Amino acid sequence: NMSTCSQTILVDRPNLNEIDFPDGLVLDCDNADVGLDVTGRPSIEDDIIENSGFCDLTVTFVDDTVFTCGTIEYEIVREWTVMDDCSNQTAVSNQTITVTDQVAPDIVCPDAFTVQTLPGQCYTTVDIPFPTVTDNCDANATFMVSTSYGAVGLGPHPFVPVGTHSIQYTGVDFCGNAVVCTTTVNV
Repeated sequence: NMSTCSQTILVDRPNLNEIDFPDGLVLDCDNADVGLDVTGRPSIEDDIIENSGFCDLTVTFVDDTVFTCGTIEYEIVREWTVMDDCSNQTAVSNQTITVTDQVAPDIVCPDAFTVQTLPGQCYTTVDIPFPTVTDNCDANATFMVSTSYGAVGLGPHPFVPVGTHSIQYTGVDFCGNAVVCTTTVNV
């Protein structure tokens, strides 16, 4: 005995309006992986569209990068294009990926210190010690110094009078994030 049957399978082409393009996102500069595994790819019904693998769709993208703070902060406008290779119809969408530096540097002030007055005088010359400044994204973070006796910078500061004076250090990264620490000098 033998029997035959037939089955008709209808494959619907995907509708380009059903494509889910990746959403924009904001990344921190110290972990700014802008690769597709992190930022996403176009998909249909949660299936990532592979070139010529899913109903002959081709996916391409072009990145336009604008630096907003040196090379630390930037914005990528990723233009996605999905083309139906059979109909030559396309769907286009932009994804914005923003990389920011919102974290102030770390600063460690020197310990309080004492400077003796000059012999027979009620003042002295003070040299301010360096703080330690590090930043998550800017290897060249810097600092500024101001004092309660009116001088700025590391010195030497002449004619500093007897007393306890505060020294304020401000650590600053390239993108303007700042942090303050204070120590004292006793004359």
